[in-house]
Amino acid sequence: MSMTREDTAALAASLQASARRHATPCGDGHMIWMEWGAGEPVVLIHGGSGSWRHWLRNIGPLAEKFRVIAADVPGYHDSALPPEPVDFTSIGEVMAEGLDRVLGADRSYHMAGFSLGSFIAPHVIVHSERQARSLALVHGHLVGRMNYSPQNTLKRWRTVEDADERREVLRHNLGALMLAHPESADAATIEMYRKDVESSRLRVPAFIDTLDTGILLQLQARICSISGRLDPTGLPDVQAQVDKLRAFLPEAETHIIENAGHWVMYEAPEEFNKLVLDWLINNS
Repeated sequence: MSMTREDTAALAASLQASARRHATPCGDGHMIWMEWGAGEPVVLIHGGSGSWRHWLRNIGPLAEKFRVIAADVPGYHDSALPPEPVDFTSIGEVMAEGLDRVLGADRSYHMAGFSLGSFIAPHVIVHSERQARSLALVHGHLVGRMNYSPQNTLKRWRTVEDADERREVLRHNLGALMLAHPESADAATIEMYRKDVESSRLRVPAFIDTLDTGILLQLQARICSISGRLDPTGLPDVQAQVDKLRAFLPEAETHIIENAGHWVMYEAPEEFNKLVLDWLINNS
């Protein structure tokens, strides 16, 4: 999807302005939820160092048919840090309590989790009083403990004071982890990424070792995965992770989008949106 800086910025501003905003208890403050559209609820959970804007190119198409609810995960963007001790369970508990409030009269929902959000989502589901009808895992890593090798190639940006130099560091990090093609990291994308990483306070390395994707076995929701073929987190490669998921959960539906990286729903939005809409409609 080709978008100019103005198009991307305008889309973000339009979605921000049109959203129905909810605040639910979280630690010493509140967790923020953004909502658009009407119909069956679809809950979107973003990835690490992100915000609801990880779904920028997907919210509009989904909201044409569904009630879309996008979270700011505790410790990210406008949401307060979760209560101590911080781990997947505590984050899942506070998000489940908040989600149940936001859902209101709706007794069931669909969920999609990207990257870190794909690990948090099952914990939200098991603690929610509502029924999750389906779960889409958007990640190259699907089964087992996380081997986060791209972390070794990321550059430190917090100590870089020069604005232009910091943008170049962030451009490098986008290419090392998030996006497969240099042209995907345009100026508007870098600026959005900068705002998100600079507002991130959750320190995932402190609890990532507690990750146990075996929690997927506890879910009654139907599960699918959508991965970019060029996602560097899919070790030893994305196909191997998909094969592991199929062996682990034979009923899971799996998809690989060619020529796209980790942030697959941003880099290949047309194909991603079609896959997700078909999945949601078939499971409604």
